[in-house]
Amino acid sequence: MRSCSTLLFSLLLVVSHALPQTVRQSTCGPPPAILQSTQPNIFSEQQEEWLGEAMADYIDREFRPVKNSEENAYVAAIGDRLLAALPPTKIKFHFALVESIDVNGFSLAGGRVYLTRKLVASAHNEDEVAGVIAHEMGHILSHQFAIETTADLHRLLGVTSVTDRADIYAKFQRLTDARLHDRNGTNGDSDENQDGADRVAVYAAAAAGYRPQAYAEFWDRSFFVGGKTGSRLGDFFQTTTPTQKRLRRIRGIIAELPVGCGAIAANTPPAFEHWHTLVLENQAAAAPSPSGPGASTATVQLTPPLHLEIERLRFSRDGLYILAQDESSIFVLSRSPFRHLFRFDAEHAFPADFTPDSKQIAFYNRDLHVELWSVAQQKLVSAHEVVAQEECLQTLLSPDGRTLICIAYPPASSDLKLLLIDVETGKVVFENSNWFQPSVQLEYSVYANLFTRSGVLPSAFSADGNTLLLGPAPERVAFDLRTRTPLKISGALTGNEFPISYCFLGNDKVLAIHGSNPMQSGVFTFPEGKRLQSIKLDLPFLDATTGAEHIITSGPHGPGVGVVDVNAAKYVLSSKSSAVDVIGGSFVSENVDGSIYLGKLGDRALVDGIRADMPLSPLPAAGSVTLSPDGRYLALSARTRGAVWDLATGRQIFLVRGFRSSWWTPEGKLFAEFSRIDKDHPTVVAELTLEPHSAKNMGYKLPEQAHLANDSLLEWTSQNKKAWTLTAYSPADLALKWTRNFPDGRPGYTTNDGDTDLIFSDLLQSPAAKAKLRGNPAIKGMADAVKQKAAGRLIEIVNAEDGTMRAQVIVEVPLTYQGVVGFNKIGDLLYLSTGDNRTIVYSIKTGTQLRQLFGTVVAADQSSQIVCTTNRRDEVIVSDRSGGELFHLAVGSPIRFVELRDHGTQLLILTADQIIRRYNIPVRFSQNELQSTASSAP
Repeated sequence: MRSCSTLLFSLLLVVSHALPQTVRQSTCGPPPAILQSTQPNIFSEQQEEWLGEAMADYIDREFRPVKNSEENAYVAAIGDRLLAALPPTKIKFHFALVESIDVNGFSLAGGRVYLTRKLVASAHNEDEVAGVIAHEMGHILSHQFAIETTADLHRLLGVTSVTDRADIYAKFQRLTDARLHDRNGTNGDSDENQDGADRVAVYAAAAAGYRPQAYAEFWDRSFFVGGKTGSRLGDFFQTTTPTQKRLRRIRGIIAELPVGCGAIAANTPPAFEHWHTLVLENQAAAAPSPSGPGASTATVQLTPPLHLEIERLRFSRDGLYILAQDESSIFVLSRSPFRHLFRFDAEHAFPADFTPDSKQIAFYNRDLHVELWSVAQQKLVSAHEVVAQEECLQTLLSPDGRTLICIAYPPASSDLKLLLIDVETGKVVFENSNWFQPSVQLEYSVYANLFTRSGVLPSAFSADGNTLLLGPAPERVAFDLRTRTPLKISGALTGNEFPISYCFLGNDKVLAIHGSNPMQSGVFTFPEGKRLQSIKLDLPFLDATTGAEHIITSGPHGPGVGVVDVNAAKYVLSSKSSAVDVIGGSFVSENVDGSIYLGKLGDRALVDGIRADMPLSPLPAAGSVTLSPDGRYLALSARTRGAVWDLATGRQIFLVRGFRSSWWTPEGKLFAEFSRIDKDHPTVVAELTLEPHSAKNMGYKLPEQAHLANDSLLEWTSQNKKAWTLTAYSPADLALKWTRNFPDGRPGYTTNDGDTDLIFSDLLQSPAAKAKLRGNPAIKGMADAVKQKAAGRLIEIVNAEDGTMRAQVIVEVPLTYQGVVGFNKIGDLLYLSTGDNRTIVYSIKTGTQLRQLFGTVVAADQSSQIVCTTNRRDEVIVSDRSGGELFHLAVGSPIRFVELRDHGTQLLILTADQIIRRYNIPVRFSQNELQSTASSAP
């Protein structure tokens, strides 16, 4: 496995274990010499632990922790067993499991060891896991990270010593920026470092009573080496791969062990089997209680919660059940009686389906984690982690959950590669390495959808789920998924006239759309491709229904979707919801309020149907969240629907369609901008009044490019390719507030947190910035002091009420930062959340960088200049204007919104479980202090 000192990861729940002070007697001889490194190292073991904390604070955000943090305890137990076989150390070790698509282990300074859940799931026994943990411990116990940091601090910053925790944090943050400019950096994954860690892995595993050969076997399997180790002749001709050389060296280290060192048989105790199953199934334990200084002073559950948009609805093939899927969950309903049965997590999941026998539900996620859930038992019955040798640009899961289809684009090939992988064993059961060479347009689409691995290439499953039709014509292929063998197709199914859009009608017919003349679309036999029927409808896209007689396409009258009766060649249903399914004469769709609707196709469908309410689903990152000035009302919008709640009771008082942005007036009225749906439903601004409850669209016609930003409607217009004008209107009546001209190009801009100011940003080397520097010696001096001109920014803070300039400053941003999002002015300080989990604090008066914080600014109080940042997914840190920490809390659920109130003395948090929590911050200000702080702002 590989070590990592600069990757980004998310919140890990860790378990600390002090190492034993004696080494167990062993027949394995002395420990590896690497544990007695003599390379320069300015860090003591305590200082190295602080360095590890800084690294963890920097990188712990991007990878999700496993759902059940108790699974970390077994990793720690393996670590303790290994540590007992190694020399004593004062380093405290922390072990954690994280989510990733990779089979990997990595480590940080100061005893932090991370394993991906897929690594544990891929292990055959405890010996293999122990070998990886021991390898990562080798990096730590040889002080690799401290040695590398020592060298870089001296080489890049001239630093030769460190002192306390704060000093180490500050110097590590400076080093992070310096490394971005460094073109001569060392490789922490060098052969020398890996070989040293491998020696520790083999020795520690064997001395602790594990089978050392398991480490080599796991390496071989995880990197698809196939047991090959090359040869000296192959080394000379450079035909031996690096992974083959590494495997050869690991086997050589194992061969050097004394006779009798290490176990002979694999170690698979029942406790390991139980833990391995827990890790593989990846089910959440009870939600952890908030950890931090004191309990919340008030907790309110939003009732009813905001329901997420249902993205998929499917009947089971026997018609008895229905599945509904949103961004976070899969719900299962019975059809008669029509009611919700159970729910399970499905975060980042691709579309789920019933298995062909209707007894189970199969789904997988972007990490290629596959689950099968029993409908009758209402529980998980199977879980697997698929490890693909190739990076899959697009994936599909067969409805029975047995086969993962992977479409890859190997770097050394000009052709797409098609693989069928057995989910249970991970073995490739079909491979076509030269499927076809994509066109330039298709290649672009493939890479544009790389992260989602979504449907760039068309595909269709038969109604019984046993047949797959895949790809564009003429490269289209078909498979019998029961035998995983290709099926021969012919006729129109291979012709260029029907290149992209198609779907199955039942099991033996395919509806295909003509490429140039949709009115010539038709129904064809499968697999012969003979025309059975012409469909004279212009259908832009197709999606099969569970029943064989209907298909889903775009709506006949604007947004949403329509259901077409194929035999009658006409629309029989129009739905504003994109999630619809049909079986026989029944259909299921989503209501405006998030409930599920079951009806009959026909004239009275919307009258005679029945509905089922859905339970709460974890809230993803919200589109817009605002709190009324008195803190009583919360406005929240997800992608397609929004709502307003009274936080005194938690009761929902408005349910509306999703809004793009919102703003509360000082009097407690809410303005919300609703995005355009179609030509008949343009972008509008609405006013919601709480007492008495009323809602109305504003009577004015919104300018085409205007958008609501805090208390203004802002409109950008361009006179030519270079000059721009920004106009601000009042959202109450569209009255003109001010205009501002930008003759040398449109700057980036963002809104400020805690007030209504606007922040503009120009590249220091842009014509606009150069023009503004002329005749302005104050900021010209700041610009001259910037060393990396490409990283310089001219920042302007503008009063949104009248458009006047409050302040100008030149700052130097990290090379990796782009745009303007993340800037906030708080008093006389400028905060920049850089996007790589750091916040840089500048003086607005001088542009000087004062300090850095880990995390992102999510709330600020302008009167006290208190700031709240989030680092890990459920963690908040409240700091004063000097950076001193006032409050640190982990709430146990992902954070979705934060606001500081009452001069920074109260913290309000909305979490993914749709609970509002309030906390008191231990700080008090006199009125004179507040006035003094406020007056220091520019």
